[in-house]
Amino acid sequence: QFFQGLTAAAYEYGVDIVGSDLTSAQQVTVTVTVTGFSLLKKQLHLRSQAKAGDFILVTGSLGASAAGLWLSLNPQAQQQVSNAADLLKAHFRPQARVKEALFLAKHGCEALADISDGLARDMTNICLASGVGCLIEEENLPLAKGVAEVARLSGKTATTVALSGG
Repeated sequence: QFFQGLTAAAYEYGVDIVGSDLTSAQQVTVTVTVTGFSLLKKQLHLRSQAKAGDFILVTGSLGASAAGLWLSLNPQAQQQVSNAADLLKAHFRPQARVKEALFLAKHGCEALADISDGLARDMTNICLASGVGCLIEEENLPLAKGVAEVARLSGKTATTVALSGG
């Protein structure tokens, strides 16, 4: 089942699976390495390319994956969240926003990164790599539907959930 999902994702994003290393153990551990290259340096959009005055843009809503993780660890709460299935899917089958990234790169965005580790952690990485700071306005965070419900059930704020996981 894992390999079927991995194969489907590879096909969806046009990448090849070129090797594997399977062993037997009591716990399942999976490590995936993805490599790539660019023939033109200008095609690279690195965390270190952020500049003072840049805007912080996200291409979707925040917190769905973090909320889905919490729901997977607390299955008894799933029936209390109206779109639990969507949040679980966001965690277990995240969608890379490749088309959106290509659009942003084409239109002048320089420092691009996925935020699967959460906006707070990934913005910290961008700021450290670029030598700049940032200001995130809480009222402008696009929260995924259901994040506020999960936050209430988990004893966290919706902002904390939104910033802590994709």
